[in-house]
Amino acid sequence: RLHHPSATASHDQAHTTRRVARAAARHRRSRGARTKRLGSHGDLRLERRDRGRLLHPCTSHVVPVRRRNQGDLAHHQQLRQGNARTCTGSRGVLCAVRATKETRKQPVIHRRLTASMRAKKRCHRWCGHCKALQPEYEKAAKALEGIAKVAAVDCDAHGTLAQQHGVQGFPTIKMFSVDAKGKQQVSDYNGGRTADALVDYVLTSLKKQAKAKLGKGTSSGKGGSSSGGGFYPASSDVVMLSDEDFEEQVVQDDDVWFVEFFAPWCGHCKALKSDWMAAARQLKDKVKVGAVDCTGPGQSVCQKYGVQGFPTLKLFNKGAKSSPIDYQGARDQASITEFALQFWVDTSGPPEVHELTDHQVFVDHCLGKEGKAKVSKCFIAFLPDILDTGASGRNEYIKALQDAAAKYKSRSYAFFWTAAGMQNKLQTAVEVGGYGYPGFVAYAPKQNMFATHKGSVSADGLDPFFELPSGFVEVRGAFPVLDTVAAWDGLDGELPEDEFDLDELLRED
Repeated sequence: RLHHPSATASHDQAHTTRRVARAAARHRRSRGARTKRLGSHGDLRLERRDRGRLLHPCTSHVVPVRRRNQGDLAHHQQLRQGNARTCTGSRGVLCAVRATKETRKQPVIHRRLTASMRAKKRCHRWCGHCKALQPEYEKAAKALEGIAKVAAVDCDAHGTLAQQHGVQGFPTIKMFSVDAKGKQQVSDYNGGRTADALVDYVLTSLKKQAKAKLGKGTSSGKGGSSSGGGFYPASSDVVMLSDEDFEEQVVQDDDVWFVEFFAPWCGHCKALKSDWMAAARQLKDKVKVGAVDCTGPGQSVCQKYGVQGFPTLKLFNKGAKSSPIDYQGARDQASITEFALQFWVDTSGPPEVHELTDHQVFVDHCLGKEGKAKVSKCFIAFLPDILDTGASGRNEYIKALQDAAAKYKSRSYAFFWTAAGMQNKLQTAVEVGGYGYPGFVAYAPKQNMFATHKGSVSADGLDPFFELPSGFVEVRGAFPVLDTVAAWDGLDGELPEDEFDLDELLRED
C-alpha cells in the first residue's frame, strides 16, 4: 500500500493524499491485514499488503498486484505524465504518488535485498537461506582458492540456466567435475551449510577423483568405505559403503543387507546412530548392516535409489537387490531388529546344526574371535554312540535339533552335536556323561556359564529348555580347546574285529 503523508504538497496533491489515506484506512479495517514496509524514495513511502494487494493511488481502491508486462502496466505507465510514477519488480507492479516536481523526475525503484553469493550454486537474491549461507560460503571460497573454483548464479537474472540444471530450491549447490575418463560429472551437495563442511566435501571429492585416476579405491580393511567423517567407528558392526564398493558388497552379495542412507549433519541421523549400531550387533551373522554417506563418496548410490530425506533405511533382499524394501517403522533398536529378523526368518532356509569336529567350528559359530561372542546361547547335544542307536536313531536326534533350530532361528542361538566320548574335555567341563546319553547343554559364551537339561529328551521335554534355559553355573576355568575328530560318515557303526584267538583262551582254561 502506497501513500504520501507530506503536509507541504499542493492542494490537489493533498486532496489525493487524503483520498488515499481514507481508502487505506477503510480497507485496513475491513480486511484486518498488516502492511509491510518495502522502502522509501524521497518523500514517498512504499508499502505492500501482506495479502498481495496494492492501493491504486489514482482511483483510491485496492487492486491486485500483477506481474510485470500484464494488465494495468500500460495504465500505470500513463501515470508518469500525471501525479504518480511507476516501478516494476520481478514480483509485481508498484505505484507511488508523486510528492514534488523534483521527485517526479526521479524514478521510484523497488529493490529486494540481495545476498551476493559467490559459489557453485544457483540462488535467488531474496532467499533467506542464501543470505544465511553467504558468510560461510565466502569463507569456503577463500579457503579453496587455488584448489577449486567457486562460483554463483543469480537465478533471477539467469532463469534458463537454472532450469537446465533442474534447480527447484534455493540455495542449490552443485559440484561440477571431470572423472578419470574425461566425462563431466555433476553432483548435488546435501551437506552442512558451514565453511568446514563445504571444504571437506570438495576435498573428499577431489581425493576420490585422484584415487580413481590411480585405479585405487578408498575402501577400508572391513571391506567398506573408510569415509563418512568417522560417523560410525571402525569398531562397530556397521559397514561403511560407498559408490565404489556398493555394487560388490551389497548387490552381488547373497546375504540380506539393511542399509542406512544418511548425512553426517542430519540431527535425526545422529539420534539414530546408537540404535543402528546396537541393531547391527543383534543382527550379526543373520542380516548385514551398512551405511552410506550421501554427502560424501556415496552420492551416486543415494541418487540411484531415490534417497530424498535422511535417514532413509532400505532392506536389500537376496535375489531382489534392485528393488529394496523401504523401512517405515520406528527408529529404535528393538523395532529395527524385530523387522530385520522377521524378514530374515521368513525368507531364509533352516539354520545348520553343526557337528563338533574341531575347535574352529565352535569358534566360528559360538565363541567368536577376541571375546566377541557370535550368539547369546549355544546348545550342544551329546548323542549316544553309533553302535547304540544306529544311523537311523542318530538321524532322529539330529532331526529334533534341526526342528528346534528352525523354530528358534530368530533368536541368537546356535546348535551343535557330538557323539559320546568324542569330546571328553568338553564333557568334563560341562559335567556330562555320568548319567547316560543323550545329554543336552546350553552354554552362554559371554558369561562362560552352562546349564544342563535333565528332563525328558522328547520334543515336549526339550522345548521348555530351548525356550528358556535356567540353572546356569560357571564353567570351571577357561573353556577347553576341543579335539579334532573325524566327521560322522552317516553310516551305521561296525563292531571291532576280535584281537584274540578264542581257541587260545579255551586252551588256557
